[in-house]
Formats: sequence, C-alpha cells, structure tokens
Amino acid sequence: MNDHQGNQQFEIGQAQVAVDPGRVRQLLQSVYATQPDEFSCDDCFELADRYADLVAAGADAAEVLPLVHHHLKLCPGCREEFEALIQALHALRTHDR
Repeated sequence: MNDHQGNQQFEIGQAQVAVDPGRVRQLLQSVYATQPDEFSCDDCFELADRYADLVAAGADAAEVLPLVHHHLKLCPGCREEFEALIQALHALRTHDR
C-alpha cells in the first residue's frame, strides 16, 4: 500500500515501516558502485587537502588519487566538505593577489 508521499508501507515483525523508493534506488546504486578497494570518510578526509591542491593546480586529481575521487562521487557528506574546502582555497588565493 502507498501513502500520499510515495513511500511504500511494509510490515516487519510488529512494526510498520515506510520505505522511500528513491532512497532505496540510491542505496542500491551505491552498493553497485562499491569497489574492492574503498576509502572510508576518515581516509578521504586525510587526503582531501592534497586532492584539493591537485584540482586547484589543474592536475588530474582523479588519476592521482582515484580512491578519493571515487569516495567523493559516492559520499554526499564528504563531497560537501570537499566543495567547501575548494571554495575556501579559491577565496584565499583571490585574497592573496
């Protein structure tokens, strides 16, 4: 049975659980994109500054740090932090001119 928000209702044991089909699709895509070698958020965070420097220098950061690149494609939280880092670096470089 569907509710008005598009979630599907399922009974699991004694509980009614609402499942968002879009979220399920997103999770399945993440599972499908998983590689044998994966970086955790902590691993990505440790190399984010190096990756950002490569991007700022116009280098192919994805080739140099492919696991960081892959993690940023899959992890919205790390991608958001990385984009903030890029903006901060840009602001610093603009300010120093």
